[in-house]
Amino acid sequence: MDVYCVIDGHDYLLDVTIAHPCRPDDSPIPFHRTVNRRSAQVPGGKTAELAEKDKIDKYGPTAQAAGFRFVPLAAETFGRWREKTVDFLKMLAERKPLA
Repeated sequence: MDVYCVIDGHDYLLDVTIAHPCRPDDSPIPFHRTVNRRSAQVPGGKTAELAEKDKIDKYGPTAQAAGFRFVPLAAETFGRWREKTVDFLKMLAERKPLA
């Protein structure tokens, strides 16, 4: 996990992932080659969607079982952000500062 925070009494675990849809196939890491092929011929935003799903599958159930709210903050290197990421950032931006 990259970030732990408490918002309105709820414990959040955030994991940041930045996916690159054009990563070269000759990556020395086999998983990267798989991800690249999986993402290379799909509509825009699919790379971030797949990265978000990977994070949810990997950490979501464990975080929730431990009582945390898990939020994957996923984006693509060319700037596209996933909806959950945007929603979380909007929620933070709309909060009023403590006086």
